Amino acid sequence: MINQTDTLRERFSKIYTSKDEERKKYTLLVSGAAWELIGKFSYSLFADFIEENKIDLDKYPKRSFELLEHIYYWCFVGGYFAWIAEAELSGKELTIPSVNSETLFNDWKKYGIDEYAETYNSLSVEFKDIVDSFSEKRIKQFLDNKEIIIDLSVELIDKLKLSFGHSVIHGYILGLSESKQRK
Repeated sequence: MINQTDTLRERFSKIYTSKDEERKKYTLLVSGAAWELIGKFSYSLFADFIEENKIDLDKYPKRSFELLEHIYYWCFVGGYFAWIAEAELSGKELTIPSVNSETLFNDWKKYGIDEYAETYNSLSVEFKDIVDSFSEKRIKQFLDNKEIIIDLSVELIDKLKLSFGHSVIHGYILGLSESKQRK
């Protein structure tokens, strides 16, 4: 049951932290094509970050990269779940999507790359606040792993937070893109 008095942050939190049958309900609202793209896109953003910062990251063990890859994935999922929260709060009837993978990719590319500035500027302040706090929590999750993470520079932490936020936004854009195909 959706509480219409929830804020976007409250609704997002309920979805993101849902368990068991409730979680299954939300994961079924994401098409197989979208799950595939979440895996590919989140890995691509992770790999880009590693490549761009490889000199600074050379001293870290492989386990730190596995954790980082995992966090990128969940940032992307978090963005998609934020789109679901927003859709629910706006009263949209969400059905299990049947989508065309190529159309989904092209729509995501349109909103997430070609028209990114316009898409970003159209995001609500409340959503942008979610992106900031979610990214901050993921940074804390990463840094709390003391046996594999030591002495990250402030500059690298800032880049990582920005990259995590970018992943959340792209997850949201994927949800938005998929919404165009929902019946």
